[in-house]
Amino acid sequence: MRDPYKTASEVLERNKQNIMNISGVHGIGVGRGSDYGGEDKPCFVVYLDTNADQSVIPKEIENIPVHIEITSPFRALDE
Repeated sequence: MRDPYKTASEVLERNKQNIMNISGVHGIGVGRGSDYGGEDKPCFVVYLDTNADQSVIPKEIENIPVHIEITSPFRALDE
């Protein structure tokens, strides 16, 4: 049986640029649905600006559910 997280990573690579082009999106990654109140299988986590329109974020991408995390912009830490 194929690893569902590997499949989710492949789906992410195909769709990442389209999601990142949505206004207010700071990032997207693969998460575990059970960490966000869903089933214990892969989901996508979209990091969205506090003032962004959540309705433009799809509920799922290629049958993988999407969870929205409201956040401030990311910035690299100084080492």
